[in-house]
Amino acid sequence: MTPRHGDLHIFPQLQQIFKVERTRFYHSTGRTETETAYARTNAARKRLSLPRAPQAIQNHWRIENNIHRQKDVRMREDDDLTRTRHAPHNLATIRNLALSIVHLVTKTASTARRWRIVKAQPWLALKKMGIETG
Repeated sequence: MTPRHGDLHIFPQLQQIFKVERTRFYHSTGRTETETAYARTNAARKRLSLPRAPQAIQNHWRIENNIHRQKDVRMREDDDLTRTRHAPHNLATIRNLALSIVHLVTKTASTARRWRIVKAQPWLALKKMGIETG
């Protein structure tokens, strides 16, 4: 649903709206797909100018895809049906802590390699956190 001008009170800090058109080429099928999306921000124009907007949007999605892919695919967060009281928030905190621990293991390895290292040698993560395992 596209907000009408009168509906913009829902986003009181809204400063800018960008129309983003993306084109994807699927090598496996040879098919091209075009998508139109809209991005909104509370950044003023002098802080985020139109020429810088595409890079800012790309950076946002790089982070979003990296972190949320780990939570959604590796940790299956979207499949979690926990809905009682504070449990969903507490589980999200534990997942964030786990991601932080995985990233402590090594600064140079890929994300997939970090997960393999922690899975095979969990004491390395404990050592990085200053916990001695005996």
